Amino acid sequence: MLPLLAGAAALVCLGAAMSWLLAPAPFVRWSLTAPAPRAAVARITAQHWFGEVVRRQETPPPLSVVGVYAPQGASPGFVIVDEGGHETSLVVGATTAGGWTLKRVTADGAVMSSADGERLLSLLAARSATASPPGAPAPGSMSSSDILQPPPPLPAPGTP
Repeated sequence: MLPLLAGAAALVCLGAAMSWLLAPAPFVRWSLTAPAPRAAVARITAQHWFGEVVRRQETPPPLSVVGVYAPQGASPGFVIVDEGGHETSLVVGATTAGGWTLKRVTADGAVMSSADGERLLSLLAARSATASPPGAPAPGSMSSSDILQPPPPLPAPGTP
């Protein structure tokens, strides 16, 4: 009986030593993060679903439209452009020194093209970006007393 008792004791010791293999894994608490829908949307929209998106930096062309002649008839007209301080008149198809080609003359500007693509240059945008017309006071040069005074009377017709 002693060998049987020794064998049982050996099995108990072996079972105690190997119990870690038979026991279930310890309980692990998973921490959940708060949902971030904006991050998910940004991640999804950053993926290129239909090929790679080419992003170009939009820089204004180094030229501006100074004048436009766009007749109603068969003549295509011409534009006067200022490119780096040098004014040049262009007809449709002509190219500037900077590589811009006049594609079309519109009533208020011109469609110019280069290797980067086509751009519509407006005469109105060029005028608003430049200084005020001749004879007009410079911005900020008038005082409040100038504004409050009435304008001088106009001379009567026929008087010098």
